[in-house]
Amino acid sequence: MTDDNEELCAADLIGRRLLKVTTARLHYADDEPSLVHLWLHLDGLGPVLFHTPSTGLRLLLDEPHGPYAVEGTAASVWSTIRRMVR
Repeated sequence: MTDDNEELCAADLIGRRLLKVTTARLHYADDEPSLVHLWLHLDGLGPVLFHTPSTGLRLLLDEPHGPYAVEGTAASVWSTIRRMVR
């Protein structure tokens, strides 16, 4: 296991067993929810956040967050966990 928020590369994920997936989706008014964050929970690594800043992709060790309201809007973000079939 490595430190939280440590940046990873794709090679760090190779050969790891996927345990579950957590997604965070933005819910705003009557619009369909949109994906905000995605975590893959990998055996021996823990949760890996797939973050897409303006361009590119960053892989970070990071724990999923709980639901929260987006300040100044009527939007909220909710996380959903999907366990993988063994």
